[in-house]
Amino acid sequence: MEDELTLKKQLSQLVISEDQQQQLDTLLLGLKERIEAQSILLIERSGLLLGAHGHDVLNDLSISSLIAGIFKSVTALTALLGEREIQTLAHRGHRSTLLLALLGSQDILAVMVAPDVELASIEPDLEATISQLTTLLLAARESTKGKPFSFSKDSISMFLGKL
Repeated sequence: MEDELTLKKQLSQLVISEDQQQQLDTLLLGLKERIEAQSILLIERSGLLLGAHGHDVLNDLSISSLIAGIFKSVTALTALLGEREIQTLAHRGHRSTLLLALLGSQDILAVMVAPDVELASIEPDLEATISQLTTLLLAARESTKGKPFSFSKDSISMFLGKL
């Protein structure tokens, strides 16, 4: 029973309206263009891909799940060490630099830029977009809070085709 309660706390109900999805896409695409990112992914805390722009990545879904797992693992590790939650991670490679940022909504923004990009030069744009994304995602969660989660025949048909 305790495991079930823990699981329910970890899972979130997030329903994004078409208007909210357009706002998310506008924010992501705008950031991509302003900082000349190679690609940008917005990942729900469970690993669900909420938005992606940039170079086609063969396994967007796998990558988003792995990134969510990375944050959960690092958060667990830092808690064992008595530290607070990790907010950002960065990896500078030969072909690109990967920046991962935990939003205030607990969702994750993944940004891939060229390896020669000075991170300080893109930080203001990242922070502004993170703030806007957080506000939007918190509002989406709040609007669905307390509503029972269910699939109607119409919503299932939308995903699977007419039954």
